[in-house]
Amino acid sequence: MKKPELLSPIQDLVSLRAAMDAGADAVYFGVRGFNMRASAKNFTISDIPRITKLAHQYKVNTYLALNTIVYEKELNAVNKILLQAKKYGVDAVICFDPAVIGLGTQMNW
Repeated sequence: MKKPELLSPIQDLVSLRAAMDAGADAVYFGVRGFNMRASAKNFTISDIPRITKLAHQYKVNTYLALNTIVYEKELNAVNKILLQAKKYGVDAVICFDPAVIGLGTQMNW
């Protein structure tokens, strides 16, 4: 029987540490403006390297939530976020909009 994955949301580095200390197998986080957890503090694109480095040191997977509807004028910003996420080893993207899937597919994610 496969062990279930314990997945925890994070909104800052304090909650990342708490999730890791509590035994989370993975964490998910959003970047301002592009996830459904609008009430959370959320991160910026420049936070991605720090999140992934720390989590991966503790063998915790990182999932980026890009789960809003993306409008055409936002595609360049989403593309930059995806490139940064891929560059720094985000393990998966949680998304809703087919445009995000298309951008991810174009970069062989």
